[in-house]
Amino acid sequence: MKRSILSIVLVCVGLALSGCAREVRTETGGSSISGAYDNPATWLKAAKAHEAQGDLQRALYEYRLAKTVGLSDRIVHKHLRRVESKIEQRITTLNRQAERAETRGHERAARNHYLEILALQPDNNEALEALRKLDRSAALRGTKHAQELAGRARYGSRKKQLRKSEQNEGYADSRQAILDGAKPPNDIGRLLQELERHQRKYPKDNTLRQHLIETSLVQAEQAYKAKQWDDALYYLNLAEQAGKGTGAYGKSVSKARKDYARKLYDQGVITYRTEPRSALNYWNYALRFDPDDDKSRLRIRSMSAQ
Repeated sequence: MKRSILSIVLVCVGLALSGCAREVRTETGGSSISGAYDNPATWLKAAKAHEAQGDLQRALYEYRLAKTVGLSDRIVHKHLRRVESKIEQRITTLNRQAERAETRGHERAARNHYLEILALQPDNNEALEALRKLDRSAALRGTKHAQELAGRARYGSRKKQLRKSEQNEGYADSRQAILDGAKPPNDIGRLLQELERHQRKYPKDNTLRQHLIETSLVQAEQAYKAKQWDDALYYLNLAEQAGKGTGAYGKSVSKARKDYARKLYDQGVITYRTEPRSALNYWNYALRFDPDDDKSRLRIRSMSAQ
């Protein structure tokens, strides 16, 4: 009943929009519906074309449309019976193929066969129930597999777990020792040697050097703001040497040096008239941060010549 009502609505809309013969492309592509929508021969021709292409479900639909718009039952009856028979035969074949696939454990192939049945006959309850059964089976298998994996992870070989634990502990200790040793006035050269040894022992640790450089730049900024300029220089030297040969953060270190030197020069200029010695100290540190700071060098020479 619902299909008949839908067919009538489709035909009425087509007549209202068309009013004359026209050609439209079907949703499936490959064939066209040519002719007036109110002419049963239009739908009969399209149905035969779809049947020839093997699209039985669409052919059945358009044979029913042909009957709806006025084709006599006698003419269309044989077409409907033929297509329905083909659909039933195809469904029988697909059911056998799906059952055979399930028996062999090929659930994906079985699922595809059941989906093809539903494409031909959307209200086929047997195919729907078979798909639900496959879904339940897959879900149970997935749960069982997950439990097995969790069990292996939890109750794996004790020897392997202990060995891995010892390796992880040694790795963590080595890494932390290097980070803890990156503090002034420690020997930067010795620290970098320890870094090289660590990376030879743990070649997959590609982040320690990067972390050391990033941390040093942050600590340099904090030390500079606290006017601990010797510490700031230490951290900049560490970042610079740790990144040497790798191209890592070279521009960041250079920029930090020049920024700190410029600020120290400006501070020296501000304090020069009232505290000349403080100004000299600022400019000396500016040169240590940036040896290319010509302005600070000239100021120092000028004061030395007085």
